[in-house]
Amino acid sequence: MPSNKRSRNGLQLSVNITCMLLIGLLLMTTVVHAREQGDQEKWELIRSEEGIDTYRMTLPDTNVCMFKGVGFVDAGIEVISEVVRDIPSYPRWVAACKEARVVKEINRNTIILYNILDVPFPYHNRDVLIASKGIYNLENGTAEILFGGIEDPDLMPENDKYVRLPLLKGRYYFEYFGRHMTRVTYIYMSHPGGNIPLTIANWSELQYYPQINIKGLRKMVKQAKYIEAGRNSPEYDLVERLVASRPDVAKVLKNRSAEFFFDPVLLDLLFDQPMVQAIIDDVHARHTTYESVVDGVTGIFFGFMEMDDAPRITAYLKDKSLDQVFSMERLMREKWLLHALAKDKSLIDHVMNPGSAMARMVYEKITTSPSALALLMDDKQLAEDILADAELREQLWTDSALKQTLKDQYDSLKTLKDVETILKDRVEAIANVHAPSGTSADVYGRIP
Repeated sequence: MPSNKRSRNGLQLSVNITCMLLIGLLLMTTVVHAREQGDQEKWELIRSEEGIDTYRMTLPDTNVCMFKGVGFVDAGIEVISEVVRDIPSYPRWVAACKEARVVKEINRNTIILYNILDVPFPYHNRDVLIASKGIYNLENGTAEILFGGIEDPDLMPENDKYVRLPLLKGRYYFEYFGRHMTRVTYIYMSHPGGNIPLTIANWSELQYYPQINIKGLRKMVKQAKYIEAGRNSPEYDLVERLVASRPDVAKVLKNRSAEFFFDPVLLDLLFDQPMVQAIIDDVHARHTTYESVVDGVTGIFFGFMEMDDAPRITAYLKDKSLDQVFSMERLMREKWLLHALAKDKSLIDHVMNPGSAMARMVYEKITTSPSALALLMDDKQLAEDILADAELREQLWTDSALKQTLKDQYDSLKTLKDVETILKDRVEAIANVHAPSGTSADVYGRIP
């Protein structure tokens, strides 16, 4: 009898320890998420391959690097979730995973698993005990899986055959982009421990893990068993309710637009406009497909440039700089949107519309923003000249030849450098027209 009591006490203690570990995991990964959200400018793009962008960020005052991969997967969130739930399948698609098994299942979305990692010779393989927690917020079109290494000798004591990872943190973040299209963000940081120098780890295999995992998901979601499991899952019903709900569709569009229209007041004003409400109706009527979501956000972007009958928006923006309400840096990362905008030849007419007061305001805010011009131009001197010279900015805005050249050469414009070359030529032409007789202007408009 006493032994049973001790057993029950031990069981309760183990459950309490597990709960504390999971609470610690949530706090830990929330810090990772907050750091990732608060350090947008510190991510360094290190690779773009197969539609997957890989970033690196070194944590302050450490040699630890955090890696992030972002890419699209042609599957619904519920199908991707079923792949991630199939722990024993990890060696087939998760980077460096040699073995994976569930050690403890708390509930459907909360588990503790054990991984053995395959490390290249001459180093020893690694192992790690991982707590994982799934969080679904499909009313906003998002879901995430938080995971981190933990220590619990009762569940999994250290094994002399392997080196236990001293540090592992990360998250998967899933964003609804259509009934069968999800953007996946994978963030990962670890310390290999043992005799592997951290600097070597950061510059070798670790940087490829996000790309490997997203490519692996793309392969796994095609299997019939995961498609069927997703169709029979609770998440399937949640996603179906999202598609059927106009308010939830509006949230999805708002979340996608918030990637660059980050000011919440401006975003609320924008989504109150009849034009945006009509776009929401259209996306909802088209069952929130990927194509409809892209068309919707593109329409909002174009519509904003011509929103001259929105006095509340105009008044709100009047005294604000571009960087207070809009992130050019985030927009440049949204390649799906840039690609959609670039396909529409009306882009130049929307951006350079002399008849639109809103387009004129946006132009002025961009050309007086050092951070925006630094992203759009490689030539620092040209950017400085535009920033410093209000007359030059006005001449470029009213320069019909610049607009016509961009339209004529639109199909051949492949990069921002191509646009910059045309802009340089027009600045030189404008400067030469205004140069005193007998002098000549250099390419940037300065008179020697």
